[in-house]
Amino acid sequence: GAEEDLDRHPRPAAGCAVRLGLPWRRNLAGRRFQALALALALVLATFAVPPLPLTRDGVRLLAVVDITGSMNVRDYAAAGRPESRLEAAKAALLRLVSGLPCGSQVALGLFTERRPFLLFEPVEVCADFAPLDGAISALDWRMAWEADSRVAAGLYRAVAMADDLDADLLFVTDGQEAPPLPPSGTPPFDGRVGAVRGLIVGAGGYALSPIPKFNDRGRETGRTAA
Repeated sequence: GAEEDLDRHPRPAAGCAVRLGLPWRRNLAGRRFQALALALALVLATFAVPPLPLTRDGVRLLAVVDITGSMNVRDYAAAGRPESRLEAAKAALLRLVSGLPCGSQVALGLFTERRPFLLFEPVEVCADFAPLDGAISALDWRMAWEADSRVAAGLYRAVAMADDLDADLLFVTDGQEAPPLPPSGTPPFDGRVGAVRGLIVGAGGYALSPIPKFNDRGRETGRTAA
């Protein structure tokens, strides 16, 4: 009877036993197993490799725009119509801000008389683009509190302001000093030379142009020599 049972359930051949007893060889050759092994290796590598610091390109900028009377001179053109220096400067500044990478920060100030006035501290150009766009577009010569235009003094104070904000400086002006500088030239600079990086952007054409005159109601009444 025992021999009959053995005959009913014959032993597997030796070659078959090897194939059934060692399935890992077939698994190693499978693409699914290789993909899983690679994923496991990458997960383990995240624990072994220290995190890499990520840096983002961007700038921190203070833009100061001259809003004195001479910035009303219309020696630019846009869409076939005359455009004032101030309007051209605003358009150029908007193009600059819209082209900055996210993470950049821009502060805005205006200049008149002999000092700049900070409208707001640096804000992120992507998250706060709408209010930044609105503030630049709203810059107007009527915001000026004095008619003088002591550009050198205003520039020096703008440099100090940028230093306090830890920002680079962009100073947009037509360079029209009113009253004119004395024969001795510009006043000495008392700040730290090289402490602030920056760029002075000139507005206006090369030829002398008359400056528009306005009354107390903001209506143009004539022109004065440049």
